[in-house]
Amino acid sequence: MAGMSKILTTIDEVIDALDGPKEVAKIVGNDTRPATVRMWRHQGLPSYSFLVLQAALTERGYSAPASLWRVPEPEGWEVQFVKTHEATELSHS
Repeated sequence: MAGMSKILTTIDEVIDALDGPKEVAKIVGNDTRPATVRMWRHQGLPSYSFLVLQAALTERGYSAPASLWRVPEPEGWEVQFVKTHEATELSHS
């Protein structure tokens, strides 16, 4: 991914950037239902969805702070993920 990513600051922005509850449920998997994702707008994002949703956001040119999932911000995680993702894209070009 080249360039700067748009930083999302709310749970609503995260869900909307990933095309809504139905698509987020598909991304998370594990029998997650769209109704469950809609509840996350009020109850918060579950920590188990952090990595998979961050990856999906990164693929779409977005990022969001770990605090939206109530997990500590992993030091350097985003930079490392982006470098790894770019390397993977280059190797598939």
